[in-house]
Amino acid sequence: MIQPVLMNFSGVYEEEKFYRKFSGELLSLRTLEGTNCYCTPEAEEQIKAWIEKYPVRGIHFLDSGNYHYVTKFWIDRMQVPFDLLVFDNHTDMQEAAFFGLLSCGSWVRASLEQNPFLRQVCVVGPPRASVEELQDDKGELSKRVTFVTREDLQEGKTEAYRVFLRENNQPLYLSVDKDVLRKEDAATNWDQGEMTLCELLNMTEEIRQFREIAGIDICGEGAAAEGIWNPEEVRINEKTNAILLEKTGCQIDRNVVV
Repeated sequence: MIQPVLMNFSGVYEEEKFYRKFSGELLSLRTLEGTNCYCTPEAEEQIKAWIEKYPVRGIHFLDSGNYHYVTKFWIDRMQVPFDLLVFDNHTDMQEAAFFGLLSCGSWVRASLEQNPFLRQVCVVGPPRASVEELQDDKGELSKRVTFVTREDLQEGKTEAYRVFLRENNQPLYLSVDKDVLRKEDAATNWDQGEMTLCELLNMTEEIRQFREIAGIDICGEGAAAEGIWNPEEVRINEKTNAILLEKTGCQIDRNVVV
């Protein structure tokens, strides 16, 4: 098992213990300003410096969905053509707001526009309505993105997912936001989908039939209320994180050059 890296922005990983038997590396980022939901250029520079010594080919925990944009910093380091697979209750493809700052809601779009090695993206889990609201005047982004909506999953329409996995053999980076899961399997600080953890694991298990996984990250922790963590929410997330770490981490291909 590859040693996990935990990016501790909120302090949540100090409440969880799932990573300790794997000697997880805990990065203390609690005092870093300009990171919550939106990332300032100054914070981006510091985060990139923090993660520089860790390989992309690994499993990274990113705290809550507020920090999902950190995925972009990991995949910016890829040096070979690759595809991106995202499980998320949101598209994360909104246009940048607030003076163009990178955000947890725009990082997929920004990656498509800026990363020369990123070829195709598949986003699994967002509601169909949120996909239909996306603006893509030139149609260029839509040619490179496959959506499998919440409704598709409910109706068993997942062939588009398998086509995405089968269509080429370049490495795949996997990013999971636990807000795609039902509340019994994750306690996040965002609205959540209805996928079960078992369904998520079954879909990620299919990857190994077609692709090499070059790296993985997982976010979707909860939030403290006035500095106090809900023990039941911590328990739910810790259990799911432990399962995801063991089930997906073993799929990382150590031979992929990134």
